[in-house]
Amino acid sequence: QSGPSATGPWTNITGATAATYAATTSSAVFYQCVVNCGANSATSTPVGITMNPPTSCYCIPPTSTLNCTDDDVITNVTFGSSLNNTSACSTDGYGDYTSSIPATDITAGDAAPISVTTEDSWTEAVGVWIDYNHSGSFEANEFTSLGTTAAGSGGVHNGTINVPGTALTGVTRMRVRVRFSTLFTGGTACVL
Repeated sequence: QSGPSATGPWTNITGATAATYAATTSSAVFYQCVVNCGANSATSTPVGITMNPPTSCYCIPPTSTLNCTDDDVITNVTFGSSLNNTSACSTDGYGDYTSSIPATDITAGDAAPISVTTEDSWTEAVGVWIDYNHSGSFEANEFTSLGTTAAGSGGVHNGTINVPGTALTGVTRMRVRVRFSTLFTGGTACVL
């Protein structure tokens, strides 16, 4: 049986009559087992399955061995019609702005402009990941490379984010990364 809390109400699960039961769930749920043997019946202690929100699953890139004097710093991200975030070097090279800046409105199927400004003392590469399917991870098919800019060129990386038509609605996590010289790939959202 399944139910919304440890006290039910309980609903029999169609087909769940074997000694084991496997299920996939997308929300918190409680389960209990009712065992019948002739006229005797016993019910197990309910077991709750909780769900972490995707926001608690995102990896954090390893602590950078670089410091702010190395100029591997994002100073601005402008995306869509309203996201414009100016920042400075973050502790250990990772800054989380999800609670301090409002999201921008982007629609599935959009080709949205993005501009990322970095320091320009060195050749810098920029990569962008957007969790379109809200899975709590940045997958290779959610990646856009903004390429590199050469030292002394102003450090502005312009590009377009092509939002897939299958992108889910609602607040969606975006990660923007910079590093010296070496281009990012889809699988490097959490690699130094």
